[in-house]
Amino acid sequence: MAELSHIPADNPGQGSPFPARNEPLRSSQGHAGQKSSVRALYLVQLLSTWAMRISDFSMILFLTEAIPGTLLYISIYGLTKALVAVLLSSWVAQISRRLSRLRALQLAIACQRISVAVSCLLFSMFPLFSTHTRLKDYIFAFLTCFGCLEKLASITSVVIIERDWVIVIADAGSVPRHGLNAQLRRIELFSKLLPPLIISFFNSWSPQIAIWMVLLSNGGSMLVEFHVTSQMWSLVPGLARSLGSATDDGTEIGDTLHHGSLRSESIYDISRGRWLSNAIQPWQEYAMSPAFFASFSNAVLYWTVLFFGGQTITYLLTTGFTSFEVASLRVASTIAETLGTVISPPIMKKLGPGPAGVCFMVWQLLCIGVFAGQILAADVATKGSGILLAIGITLKRIGLCGSDLAIQFIVQETVPASSRAQFSSTEMACQNLFELFSYCTTTIYSRAEEFKYPVFISYGGIIASTVFFCAYVWQNRRNSSYSTIAQSSSWVT
Repeated sequence: MAELSHIPADNPGQGSPFPARNEPLRSSQGHAGQKSSVRALYLVQLLSTWAMRISDFSMILFLTEAIPGTLLYISIYGLTKALVAVLLSSWVAQISRRLSRLRALQLAIACQRISVAVSCLLFSMFPLFSTHTRLKDYIFAFLTCFGCLEKLASITSVVIIERDWVIVIADAGSVPRHGLNAQLRRIELFSKLLPPLIISFFNSWSPQIAIWMVLLSNGGSMLVEFHVTSQMWSLVPGLARSLGSATDDGTEIGDTLHHGSLRSESIYDISRGRWLSNAIQPWQEYAMSPAFFASFSNAVLYWTVLFFGGQTITYLLTTGFTSFEVASLRVASTIAETLGTVISPPIMKKLGPGPAGVCFMVWQLLCIGVFAGQILAADVATKGSGILLAIGITLKRIGLCGSDLAIQFIVQETVPASSRAQFSSTEMACQNLFELFSYCTTTIYSRAEEFKYPVFISYGGIIASTVFFCAYVWQNRRNSSYSTIAQSSSWVT
């Protein structure tokens, strides 16, 4: 396995998966073509994350107003989406591997935008059936189905953009990959701030106007994304390879050797009733990957309430915070994450992704231990405890963003191109599994005075994540040492 503890400053894209196919871009189109492809990538990231943030926030807002007075429907909606992501994301990745990169991404975009548009149409029908409980339940069931489709499509688009297209475009244009990852994360954080404010403004004016605004914006975004992704695909020849046929050495895997055998094996297994082995296989490949410990350490962090999500916001409101104060805390948290995207690339360049990730993990432990740890020995149902928790969470986001970028670089560098989509989809399924555990924790400890127990469990998750990541760093250094010794022995011989 390649040594990851150092990122060369002058050639960060070393080990390009498509060295031969990317050369024409540099020679014929030159620097302008490289810049165009990177700008197009930024635009796709902006449109994609903007649409996802709008849909995530608006669906919860519309559902709360359509069925007020209970958290049951929102909980069922969120739990069902997470469960479907755990069960089906690997299967969706297998389908995307059989398509070209362009078709796979555009299909994911279309499914995501259309599912949100149909959900908006269903929400617009709720006032017509305000007195018919059974019909509202049927509409909610359809909303949940389209929400699951949107979840799977969003996972697929994130995997294709952040774990595959980024690598090809960075190597084609000789762009520092760690810097490109950080810039994409800043765009995502920017999209995290404005959409909730915009939707809240229109919804306070008229809920129907907000619903139609989300519907129309999704349709317009889909058309622009189709055009920009086609432009990127034509600018970067390396993207012409399909997800399943590309390898890190630039060779092609023939359909008869790879996809044909995969399809025939899958048909054979299904005909014999061996669907369970097909379901387990992606998880086995995930566990056997050299990047498993690094990826799994990131997934464990999803078993947490230490972020400004629904659980923590409910706790803060219960302890006396106003909605404006909570919104201000979310803004502060996003600013802290943005700071993490600024400081992480130079730290990774200086120390390497492994040691840098360990430093960011330790930072998270210190922030939660010093601030949020104080509420374990105090009355947690007070505003003072909430302030300590909020400070700890805000500072923790710097380390969380840094460790996430380090792990993302490791996965991009370590996982072969032919299995990158499958690996990343299984990784996201694992993240959703731990997110389910988080929902279960707050379901058991649902009162504000019991919130210290989910906080304690979340802190244990950070400890476990640090242990797993340190195990990866140790394993990587050991394998690198063995490789160096073997090369020395061969040279002496």
